[in-house]
Amino acid sequence: MKAKEKKPLLGIGVEVEECFIHCAKAFKRSKVWETDSWEDKDAMPSIPVILSDHVNSTEFTTEIIKKGLQESYEKRLY
Repeated sequence: MKAKEKKPLLGIGVEVEECFIHCAKAFKRSKVWETDSWEDKDAMPSIPVILSDHVNSTEFTTEIIKKGLQESYEKRLY
């Protein structure tokens, strides 16, 4: 789990009790590999907007979340 010579402080183990396989037709119908079927990236909400809407709190506005994510990417990614 080491990345760029840094070891993680925490790891999470997952034990799978049950797994379901979806019909292959569902993947084919989803058109996930057909880029023409994808939504326009510019029309999609950003991660800070999604998180802010999800939290729905005046303490965590889109701008505050954006700044926190940027700081985390720059200082705590590795």
